[in-house]
Amino acid sequence: MQNNLAPICLFTYNRLEETKLTIEALKNNFLAPKSLLYIFSDGPKNDNVLDEVLVVRNYIKNVKGFKEVKIFESKVNKGLATSIIDGVSRTLNKHPNVIVLEDDLITSPNFLDFMNKGLQFFEMDQNILSINGFSLDVGNYSNGFDSYSHIRTYSWGWATWSSTWDSNIFDKNRIKNVINPALLRDFNFICGANMTQMLEKSLANSNDSWYASWAFHHFIENKHSIYPYLSKIKNIGYGKNATHCATINVLKSNFDHTESRHFNFSKELSDSSQLSKNFLKYFSFSYKLLFRIKLIFKKGGINLLLLDFKNKL
Repeated sequence: MQNNLAPICLFTYNRLEETKLTIEALKNNFLAPKSLLYIFSDGPKNDNVLDEVLVVRNYIKNVKGFKEVKIFESKVNKGLATSIIDGVSRTLNKHPNVIVLEDDLITSPNFLDFMNKGLQFFEMDQNILSINGFSLDVGNYSNGFDSYSHIRTYSWGWATWSSTWDSNIFDKNRIKNVINPALLRDFNFICGANMTQMLEKSLANSNDSWYASWAFHHFIENKHSIYPYLSKIKNIGYGKNATHCATINVLKSNFDHTESRHFNFSKELSDSSQLSKNFLKYFSFSYKLLFRIKLIFKKGGINLLLLDFKNKL
């Protein structure tokens, strides 16, 4: 496997501390010394963040611990969506597959093992469009396997193949010509209560989401994404400096501390209705509301709620 490792695309902007933590964790992966790392640095939105972007760029120029590090600096601010679509497309023009990370994701040491083995195991599987490193706590339905599948994909540490990726997936006019109220209701029902709103905001240019279109592509094609039962990702991007994450993380996951490098995959798609119910509950309004109510009684919870409310306004 080590001769055919997928390149890693890491997307950075202006958060130095998060970028450092992300890269240090990635360097601790067993397969890091044998992996190509492509770092894409987006340009500043304005002069107010120019110095922060330059500090991050100065840091990434000295990153070592990988087979090779290549840096791509944008002279203009593309925004997250265009940065990822362009960067992934550029990489998949040269490689058969890719692993994608943003600058606020802590990986387990076996993250690259799971992703590369998943890419190889499911490469010819017509039912699978992507592999995920992050996972929600869905309960124990493993039956001896280390992964499950769901039609909703995720954006926190993921991978795909050149054969399944096409920049036209993100063409907003194409999506607008396909969607209708009934289809959007099904999208929410099958992939989670927040998906339609996220997609509609993306189409209206009121958010900078590539992910909503990627998830919609999985849904419209009726294809699945692979998840580990033990998450290989922790998101550290929540807070006042976050660009795309809310201030409160309502998602529950079990991080992998085993460092196991052996994974038992199955070609059978997960068909447990209870597993899917456990997966989708995290995106429901009732779950998010209850989570916030419980915060009232926790230390620092009121401050978090106030910050969350301010963020939404």
